[in-house]
Amino acid sequence: MNVNSVASMSQIFYKIFHTSQNNALFNHVLNQGSSTNSLFSSTNNTLNYKNLQDILSNRLNEHKQLLSDLDTYNKTSTSFYNDYLPAMKNLKNSSTALNNTLSDSTASADTIIAKVKNFASDYNKTVDVLNANSNLSNKISNLAESFASPKYNSRAFTSIGISVNDKGTLTIDENKLMTALTNDLGKVNELLGGSNGLANKTALKADSSIANSTNLISFPKLLNSSVNSFMPGIFLDLYA
Repeated sequence: MNVNSVASMSQIFYKIFHTSQNNALFNHVLNQGSSTNSLFSSTNNTLNYKNLQDILSNRLNEHKQLLSDLDTYNKTSTSFYNDYLPAMKNLKNSSTALNNTLSDSTASADTIIAKVKNFASDYNKTVDVLNANSNLSNKISNLAESFASPKYNSRAFTSIGISVNDKGTLTIDENKLMTALTNDLGKVNELLGGSNGLANKTALKADSSIANSTNLISFPKLLNSSVNSFMPGIFLDLYA
């Protein structure tokens, strides 16, 4: 740290010291220490800048890693949310559109297939975002597992032309889906449409994920502790 900046901070703390002298609690804590005289002369209240500079420099050096970690956290969080929120919003929209189309008795098979493909594309993008960031927190890991749930019913989905891999992403076999729509529309509606189908469940899940998107990446406990203790810690160093 630049010596001039440390000296400037020393002057600030000197002013804080004098301003705080009228605070009974501050003086009680201050009087518990034995090293105050090494910083402030009892005769003329002259600040021993050298000692204070040493304390501040040591304290600030200890928190260089904190600043680096905080910068990494901000960049990681921003990058995640820039991918996560648009993916969830698109998925909510395509899920709702697919469910609405399946409930429309006049919708053609081609129209339904187009909606299924859009849904699958948005679903896969969302699953990819969650899987790529599942190591950032338990909340994201749990979301990734939740959106991979179709894999537990993969045989049923495969029967209508939708295969699910072990990561939960979807692949559409258009010919097989067309056959299912032609020969067994009821099964397609059962698996994808209605209140219990994949489309509606996904729309509700995406909506909930958007509404509860705050703090998916928890502020690290170490950073919380360091930030909260930084300023009090300086005073503890001064007056311990």
